[in-house]
Formats: sequence, structure tokens, C-alpha cells
Amino acid sequence: GLMRYCKDIDMWVSDRARSSCKHRTSFCAMNCYNKKLYKLYPNMKGADARLEREWEELNAESFRAKAKSLKRTIKRFRFQVRGETFSEFADIVKVREIVAGNPGILFWMPTRAWRDPFLKASIETMIMTLPNSRVQASIDPSNTGYELKVASAWPTMFFGDNDRHPLGDAVKCPKTWTKKKGLCGKCGVGCFKTGNVNVWLKKH
Repeated sequence: GLMRYCKDIDMWVSDRARSSCKHRTSFCAMNCYNKKLYKLYPNMKGADARLEREWEELNAESFRAKAKSLKRTIKRFRFQVRGETFSEFADIVKVREIVAGNPGILFWMPTRAWRDPFLKASIETMIMTLPNSRVQASIDPSNTGYELKVASAWPTMFFGDNDRHPLGDAVKCPKTWTKKKGLCGKCGVGCFKTGNVNVWLKKH
């Protein structure tokens, strides 16, 4: 279903179809994780269509019910390991309801939606003001200097170049640089800290 346990990061997560990635960059298009998986597992396209329908029906009450039905207690949850959380304004409304309605869970949301001025402002006022939300501007080598300046107003997550971080000072992600699985579930040095922390993922 929509929620799955990801052993690699030791967290419960959700996924969306590639069609949700309306704010993707040229780097995204060339290195699309979903696209690679579709080639390996063609039946995933049908499964992702079902996941998208489940996402459309999701709300705070159904999220809470799904969480209670799981064998593990959810302390941290990542929206969209694959796909985009904030494809449109309706997604922001949905996520606000879910995050506000589940205060005991810390929600992690890397996103490209900062590239849309209206969505960026809406996320800042409706999502980032919630104490149990952690939103990051996802950036890569194809972002322009102007875009990087815009993104730097938020915490960021950079992927795509192991030699240089475009914003300079950054925390190297312990999981991707040391290749130790399961660290995200308890990490406190980068993505889950408050403040504008730049996180640097190692390209694999």
C-alpha cells in the first residue's frame, strides 16, 4: 500500500508515480530513479497508478488508521522516497492536515516545489510553521545560480556532485557517505535539525 517500511533508511515512507514530478530539473529527468525502476520492473507503472489513487484519498484520519495498523511505531515518516509530495496546492492542504493531525510523528519532506513561487510561499506558511515538519529544498548540479539563491532560503538537500557543493558549507550525509544503512531513523546531524542546514548526499 501507500505506506511501506524502508529498511535502507529505517523509516516508514510513501511513494508517488513519476507523473507527480512537475517541478523536476534537467538533472532529474536524466537521472530519474522512477524511470530506471520502470525499465527494470514494467509492472511498477500499474502499481504506481494505484498508489496515486491512494494518495488522492489520503487524509489525516486515514493516515492515522494506517499507522495504527502497522507492526512498528512510527516516529519519523518520509513523504515520497519516489515522486514529488507537493505537485500542486491541493497536496499542500493534504499534507498540512496530515502533519498537524499527527503531532507525535516527525515528517520529512525533501521537495522540488520550491521552484514554483506560489507553492514555495504556501509551503512556508502552511507546512514549515508546523513543529513536526522538516522540509528541504532538493537541489542538484543543473540548478542555476539564481535558483540556488532562492533555494538557500530553506534547508537544502544536494545530490549529483561528490567533489563540490554549490552552496559551500554543508553537512555530508552520514548514511550516503559511510554507506551505513538505517541511519536516517535516528540521525540528528542534518535533515532533522532545525534551521537552514545544507545536507550533501553522496552520488552513487
